[in-house]
Amino acid sequence: MIFGLFLSCNNPNKKNRPNKKTEPKSQNETSISTQQRANFTGTLLSGHIALTKNQLFKLNEELDSFFQVSLANVNIKGASLHFTDLTSQQSFSINGDLKFVPASLLKLPILIAIYKMEELRPGTLKKQISHFSTLHNEKNSNLIENEFFHYQQNKIYTVEEYLAVMIRYSDNDATSSLLNFLDSIQPGFLEKVEEELQASIPNTSTNVDDIVHVHHFATFLNVLYECKYLNPSNSNKALELLNTSRYPLGFRKKLPSSLPIAHKFGVRFTENNTNSKPSIQLHQVAIIYHPKRPFLLSVMTKGSNIEDLRTVLQEAAFLTYSYLDQLPD
Repeated sequence: MIFGLFLSCNNPNKKNRPNKKTEPKSQNETSISTQQRANFTGTLLSGHIALTKNQLFKLNEELDSFFQVSLANVNIKGASLHFTDLTSQQSFSINGDLKFVPASLLKLPILIAIYKMEELRPGTLKKQISHFSTLHNEKNSNLIENEFFHYQQNKIYTVEEYLAVMIRYSDNDATSSLLNFLDSIQPGFLEKVEEELQASIPNTSTNVDDIVHVHHFATFLNVLYECKYLNPSNSNKALELLNTSRYPLGFRKKLPSSLPIAHKFGVRFTENNTNSKPSIQLHQVAIIYHPKRPFLLSVMTKGSNIEDLRTVLQEAAFLTYSYLDQLPD
């Protein structure tokens, strides 16, 4: 059971369907039309086709074969996948018992917590807050996974602006600023949100431990798609913001450029004293808006070569999309 508002965006006859004429616009508006923006959740969509059990089984088989081949690569030490057909909510996992470092996927519950705070305390997004700096990883600063935002000197940013920076650039200064803001208003609020979604992050003193499974962060995207926790307007805004995430080297790489993808990636580099090769974890979770068969995909990887880990993400998304795309209407 998921606590919250229990609003379903999948039923257009529901009275809580968002009103397109009065829906407030975000400061971080993209060029997406109102109709497309409503379509980030399940609202107002028609013509979606649920997978049959046999189709789901065959997709599972195809992806499982790909993962077996991938894990034969000595540079890949672990890989897991979770898939959900958003039309029927049927799902499966591959190597779902493996655990990983959450890395920047931790930004997803923060995103939801900020929008929940806006619902409880209207005007939260417009508040100006203090900037908190964090140490940047200089060792791998040449990699796009370590991108960070260049702040304007002497400018005071709002909660809404930090939220956009955190998601688009995966910037840790924005994350720290938002966490400190939440704690200053209501200590423990983030943990409360995670608990209400039955997706609490296991307690750990650092973000270097293997503590989460591949399905964990899929939960956060699914409740946004179905409007099960935030109201429809804020669910749409959160997913619209995730669609602006700049990371191009994972799922996005081999999919149609015009295809909306609400996604977040995470990366973690760890020094390994017993091996000359570094330990790397690279993950991505996304709602991929296939026009007939929207789906949720989560992939987590660990190994010693980031190019090989990127390839696992790219191929998993490409194989899934291609399989669904060739199915008859």
